[in-house]
Amino acid sequence: MAHGIPVVTSEGTSMAEFARGAGLLVDPHDADGFAEAIVRAAGPEHDGLAQRGRVVAEGHSWADAARLTAAVYREVA
Repeated sequence: MAHGIPVVTSEGTSMAEFARGAGLLVDPHDADGFAEAIVRAAGPEHDGLAQRGRVVAEGHSWADAARLTAAVYREVA
């Protein structure tokens, strides 16, 4: 996403949460749905998804991921 590559991912996963409207979500058991979403992402929806993806990616960092993960571990421990 940070490089302007549209995302097609499974709905109901952590990636769906991460994409936050910047990716196309598909039932993970729907191969035809994935194929259709890839065609959409490479075609008419490419530029919009690419732009939204860059914006979403700017709001994430590996440092934030590490901080949030450590916080969960601390809470569970």
